Amino acid sequence: MAAYTNRTNLQTLLPSVLPADLTTALQDQYISDASAMVDSLVGKRFPMSSNGQKFNDITASPATPAVIELCARWIAAHFAWLKLGEINRSEATNAATYLAMAKAQLQEIREGAVDVYSSTGANLGTYTTAWSNTEDRDPTFRRGVYEDGELVGEAGTLDDLSYD
Repeated sequence: MAAYTNRTNLQTLLPSVLPADLTTALQDQYISDASAMVDSLVGKRFPMSSNGQKFNDITASPATPAVIELCARWIAAHFAWLKLGEINRSEATNAATYLAMAKAQLQEIREGAVDVYSSTGANLGTYTTAWSNTEDRDPTFRRGVYEDGELVGEAGTLDDLSYD
């Protein structure tokens, strides 16, 4: 399971005193879910590695890129605030804010407006613009006899060829 953030970072966005219902196991699940959501929201710009993740875990070397860690933290906070909202309805408004911030940032990353750098400073973006041309072009083979691009006579057929 991917972990692009950790409990310490997540808890910076939560109240200092957490209810017993928001267990460390539940927080870890939110982090895993958030990391998977980040992978899906960055789209095809970043290739999937052999371990099924698009980025390194926060404990790996190099660690999760800072902007990706922040987005994962916001999404995990969204899940945690939803849980807190079940306990105290006034807390639920924070959940939507964190999710909206993460989705907006990840959209900019997906579209190539924001670059992602590893903790070593390497640009991880593999974003390339695919140019397409739908303009009609002359076919490779044209029927007729041409000089300087102008039709000067009708083309024969293979039957007209002689083998002298």
